[in-house]
Amino acid sequence: MSSKKLVPFVGLLSAVMCLFHAFSGSLTLYIHPRYVLFTVIMSSVGAISLAIALTMKSLHPTKAVSFPLLILCITYIITIVAIPAKTLSPRTALTRQQTNQLLPTSERSTFDSFSSDYSHFDIKDWYTLLQSNPRPEQIIDKEAKLNGFFYRKDGNPYIARFRLSCCAVDATPLAIPIEVSENLLEGEWYSISGKIVDSANPKVKVAEIHKIEEPDEPYIY
Repeated sequence: MSSKKLVPFVGLLSAVMCLFHAFSGSLTLYIHPRYVLFTVIMSSVGAISLAIALTMKSLHPTKAVSFPLLILCITYIITIVAIPAKTLSPRTALTRQQTNQLLPTSERSTFDSFSSDYSHFDIKDWYTLLQSNPRPEQIIDKEAKLNGFFYRKDGNPYIARFRLSCCAVDATPLAIPIEVSENLLEGEWYSISGKIVDSANPKVKVAEIHKIEEPDEPYIY
């Protein structure tokens, strides 16, 4: 295969893999759901265009592909085909800065909800509340129930989930510090419940903990 054919072929394979992930439901492990339709449309257009280009190039004799380019393309093909789709790892959380921006809440504000009912709060709600510098009486001894993966940073334990704004590249961890006596496995998912303690550095003192399966939608959007 010539270099003029190999590069379009790699592009065609990339477009096909995007479509495969879209229809298998795993594309949201890489991008925000709002961009899935756009990606499907552009990948379809790209796949058709590249298929036509390859067909046209096959009608004309061309030079053989250079060896370095061949190795590069083969490596890329093996990478996108052989490596299965999976969520971001706790190692990624260690290298990402937590966002300091308050996250948008739906309908009522976090404080409005907190004043009446906080039993429905998820990790996003708690993260938003703790980032807003709440008064001690607003959080201390309040019951928190969280689902997320466990990891440690600088020796401190956290329960976290990744938030995607656009794609996996800009994912940021929404991490809640916890106080736990059990030895938990990093990267495993847990459901925890406990009370908020330490007004200076709020954390969840874990009272109950259960290991759970990674959810079908592991990210927060």
